[in-house]
Amino acid sequence: MEKKMKKTRRGAIVFALCLTAGIAFCVSAEPLKEKDSSISREKALEIALNHAGLKEEDITKLQTERDQEEGRDIYEITFQTEKREYEYDICTQDGVISKMQFEIKEGQLSHDKKDKKLSKEEAEKIALKMVKGADEGDIRIEKDEDDGLTVYDGKIVYEDIKYEFEMDAVSGELLSWEQESVLN
Repeated sequence: MEKKMKKTRRGAIVFALCLTAGIAFCVSAEPLKEKDSSISREKALEIALNHAGLKEEDITKLQTERDQEEGRDIYEITFQTEKREYEYDICTQDGVISKMQFEIKEGQLSHDKKDKKLSKEEAEKIALKMVKGADEGDIRIEKDEDDGLTVYDGKIVYEDIKYEFEMDAVSGELLSWEQESVLN
């Protein structure tokens, strides 16, 4: 019985010493500061606007929201110009654009059926200018009709990013554009 009491006392003393040492360490140690390495909402908007080639005074209906997508914190940024609607997903940690898309607003284009259409090769050249380094082997494109307009629907896959687009077959204007990592 005496052995048990000695063990219990020893255990209590060891526990008390550990507790005291722990408290002393906590009191003397500087509090650990969590580094907030995320970018600000304003910086995310600046990244999106620079990518779109726009200024804040050029846009309307701006919305920014912090969200999670596929386990990553992102800013979802949406805005409009007179002709287009834009949407960006920007990683909060490093400011990388993980997804972007734009579309021309409804009713912005109309053509006469007699208007000269771009050739497939001309449309490919226009689209490839949007993706530096991509070439003819990276693009698939086909002519289509969409709401009475002749368009080119296409896809470019280059350096682990998939770009999908719709282009006006007369003017070569991009009607919609979407880019997203194929690694997601």
